Formats: sequence, structure tokens, C-alpha cells
Amino acid sequence: MGQAGEGRHGGGPGRLPSHRGNPGDGKAAVHQLARSLAAEWGSRPNQPLIRVNSISPGYIRTRMTEDTLAEPGMEKLWEEGNMLSRLSYADEYRGPIVFLLSDASSFV
Repeated sequence: MGQAGEGRHGGGPGRLPSHRGNPGDGKAAVHQLARSLAAEWGSRPNQPLIRVNSISPGYIRTRMTEDTLAEPGMEKLWEEGNMLSRLSYADEYRGPIVFLLSDASSFV
């Protein structure tokens, strides 16, 4: 019988290597947290209304992703998994964030 090796497993989420986390898990948690907080804070009687929104971008080019994107084939893999076939930059989220912080999004 074989011996277990350091508690590791060989599988991974989708096409990601097993040493990387699944970004979908974190996004699902943030999405559910936003929904729960919006339900709780957005409907309190006799309390100020607090709106809750979240933005869940895909892969973003940042200093944090530089090393990963430098790995052979990784940039292409990430781009192929994106509906726009490209990676985003952090400054592309300024507009949606400003909108969500403004009264223009009062029912979003």
C-alpha cells in the first residue's frame, strides 16, 4: 500500500494548476457577503440606508500578477478564459466604482 505524501492532492480547479487557489471561491464569498449585508443594512427601519455593492473583476495586470504572467503560456491561458480575450488594468474600474459610490446608483 502506498504512503500518503505530505497531505497533498493532485487535482485543481478547472484549468488552474493545483498550487493556485480558485478565484471563483473568493468571488462567490464576496458576492454572498455583499448580498447579505445589503439585505441587512438596506432595510433597517428607523436607520440610515446603507447601500452595499461589490465589483468582481477577472484577472488584473498588477505587480502581484507579474510573476505569474511571466510563466510560459500563463498570459495566454488567462486571456483565453476571459470573455473579452484580454486582461484588465486597475484603472479600468474607476468609473464603475465612482458610479456605485454616487447617488446615480441608488437602486443598483
